[in-house]
This record gives sequence, C-alpha cells and structure tokens, in this order.
Amino acid sequence: MSVIRPGDEDMHFEDGSHRWYPFDPADDDQQAWEDRVHEHKRHHREEEPRPRKRWPRRSI
Repeated sequence: MSVIRPGDEDMHFEDGSHRWYPFDPADDDQQAWEDRVHEHKRHHREEEPRPRKRWPRRSI
C-alpha cells in the first residue's frame, strides 16, 4: 500500500482504489483526468516498497 500525498486525495476512493472518472465531468476533461491518474500511479510504482510484516507460521 502506498501513501496518499497531499493533493492526491481526489484520485482515491475510501478503500484506496483509484478514481478513473473526475468528480464533475462537465468541469474536467476525461482524457486529462486519466493522464493525471496514470502519472499518479507511475509515482506509486517508483516509491520505495515498505517492508511487509512477517507473521510466524502456526503449527497445526
């Protein structure tokens, strides 16, 4: 999971998934919005991955 930076909140739903449609299609160009989201996702891929917490295996 990545960090949502200030100014990026409008590109995410509450569950962290990406919003591919602008809030108001009458005010925002769909193609410009998609370009912005693609660029935003590229930044996600370039972030340093966070180490995942490893849980010990349980014996059955």
